[in-house]
Parts: sequence; structure tokens; C-alpha cells
Amino acid sequence: MTPILLNWQASNLFAWGIVGLHIFEHWALRDDVCPVMGAHLDPSHLPLGAHAPHGREKLRERIELSNRFANDLAAAKEAYPSFKLNIPVVHALGNRYTGATNASGKRNIGRIVFEDTFLDAASQSAQEYDLFTCISEWNAELLREDTDKPVVTIHEGVDTRRFHPGPRTHLFGRGRFLIYSGGKVEFRKGQDQVLLAFRAFHARHPDSVLVVAWQSPWQLVGTGFKGRLEAPLHRAESGALDIPRWCAENGVDPGAVIDLGLVPNTEMPAILREMDCALVASRCEGGTSLVAMEAMASGVPTIIANNTGLRDIVGDDRCIVLRRQTPTEADPGEGRYGWCDSDIEEIVEALELLYSSSERRAKLGAAGAAFIGRRTWAEHAERLREAVFSI
Repeated sequence: MTPILLNWQASNLFAWGIVGLHIFEHWALRDDVCPVMGAHLDPSHLPLGAHAPHGREKLRERIELSNRFANDLAAAKEAYPSFKLNIPVVHALGNRYTGATNASGKRNIGRIVFEDTFLDAASQSAQEYDLFTCISEWNAELLREDTDKPVVTIHEGVDTRRFHPGPRTHLFGRGRFLIYSGGKVEFRKGQDQVLLAFRAFHARHPDSVLVVAWQSPWQLVGTGFKGRLEAPLHRAESGALDIPRWCAENGVDPGAVIDLGLVPNTEMPAILREMDCALVASRCEGGTSLVAMEAMASGVPTIIANNTGLRDIVGDDRCIVLRRQTPTEADPGEGRYGWCDSDIEEIVEALELLYSSSERRAKLGAAGAAFIGRRTWAEHAERLREAVFSI
């Protein structure tokens, strides 16, 4: 049995954390590998109840082992500027290969997700890794131009045990057209474009409601952002993003916007199944967007911008594709090759199309669920395991 370090934190509150949970869960049930996380793992974040007694016991044992390892790892990181482990290490990497810690392994796999396309300045950092895995072809193509190291695309999955079509419980009442938007607030995610489109759409359809999951665990993320809006985003006294104020100051009726707050991923399936549609208007995604994939898997007809990593999941037969994409204005501090702004009128047109026909919504939602349902975390975990042992 081979221990493998997944050198980041697992959690159900943010994307990388969700990834870590699913890889850990699938590997922990195997007999040939033993996953250990780079930080303490909270057992309550794993679906122990989804497994038979033997599986639950095995997961508990692996969690305990992982947490003992994480304690030792934290002590070593504190004591030594750098050190090498005699096991394979999967590193969580972001823009310009950042994210590596002082721990390396006998094999080093860079699981990289990036949006900043200025890679050249950090190319030397790429030499520290034996292989890279990406979660989109857009990232993979850019990486292959920057390094001669092997690059493998392994698309992320969806937990289809939770995210699947199902009946509504009318959690948000009846008689309203519910539009979902998720992801932490930042220029790249395009929440300004969502608000601009919803402002125009809501003026025509007062029964429409925007349901947002824009909060994040990081206090400073989103503060001051305005994008194409007039007024910036502030924080409330509680420390949370003041979404109602942001809406009001930009001409959006705050009464027509529901802020879900910081929602654990385990609670999202029940929320998504209430939605009439979802809107993903990101300027850039290094991957295929867990927000988009989870909405589609839940049978929610989804409107998706046709750019960057999102191109790996869009298709007229399974979502509404925003094709009028304009290259985003360059930024001297950030590479934005491939980034695009969406056309606000096209977003409104897409919303109108879905609003006008429940039959169209049902057909598109079912097709999206069938497509995404073939992308599972079990497949992702297996392909990553194969990549680790391929070098």
C-alpha cells in the first residue's frame, strides 16, 4: 500500500477543499493507496453515512491516520525550510505555479489550476515537478507551451449521489422564476455581469429572483469589487459581503435577490433543485466550474459563457451557450489571454428563452444532467491515481 500526500486542505466550503474530500474518499476505500491530506481533515465533511459499515470503518481509520500525518507534517514544516518525503506528493498549484510548500516527495505531481496566463516568469518553478495534471484543455494547452514536462488533462467530477435531478420542495416559495449564481465574488467570476443582466431582466419580469452563493471563507475577497458596475462591494458589520447594499447602489432591487450566505457543499443539491435556471458568466475559469457542473448535474438548465476552461462542457444540446464573447481588457499585472466579457443583452436573451418555456427548461436540464452525470469524482480520482504511478 502506497501513501500519497494530497498537500492541501480538504473542506466542503471551497472548491479545492471539495476536490480534496472526493479524492481522499475514493482513494481511502482502496487497498493499494493510502491518502493523507496536508492539513487536518474534519470527519464531518465526509459522507460516512453513504457507505456500508465496512466502508465507514475504513474511512474513519484513514482519517485518523491522515490527521496524525498532518500533525507531523505541520511540525516538520515549522522546523525545516525544506524537506523531502519518501512518498509521492500531489501539490495544489495555482497561478504561476504558486502554492508549493517546503515539502517535496519522491515523485511530485503538480495538480494545477490557473487563470493568470503570465507563465514565463515562473517557468523555472515548473522544473520542480515530474508531471502536471490540469482540469481543462485550455490550461493544458497553455502549460504545454511553457514546459516540456508531461501534462495530463483530468476533468473534475460531480458527486452524483447528491447532485441529480429531483422534485422541488418549494423551499423559496411558489410562483417565482429563480435564477442561481454561485462562486466567490471577483472580477474573474463576473458577478457584475450577472447583476447587470438581472437588472434588465427583472425590470421586464418582476417575478424573477436572483439566488446567490457569493460569500467565501476569505474575509477580504470581493471587497471593493465593482467591475462594470457603478458602485463597489462593501462588507456589512458582520464581516459578510453586503450583497443587499451592493444591489441597491447599482439599481438592482435588493428584495429580488436572495443571499444564501456561506453554504456547505452538502446543502447545495436541495437548493439547486429549486432553481429554474443557473447563470455562469465567468470571464475565465481554469477548470470547468464546479458551479456550472453541479447545477447541470441537478437538472438545472444552465447558461454558460463560451470561454477558457468552460469550453470543455458547453454545447447547444446541453446548455445555453453565450457565444458573443469579447476579449477582456488587458491588465499589466495579470495575463488574460483567452479571458472574455459576456454580452449583457445575450444573457438577457438567454434568460428570456428559458423564462418563456418550461418545456425547454426541462429538456435542457435533462440533457445537461445526462452529460455531466458521466463525469464522476470516482473517475477523476482513478485517473489521478494512474497519473501518480505513471512516472
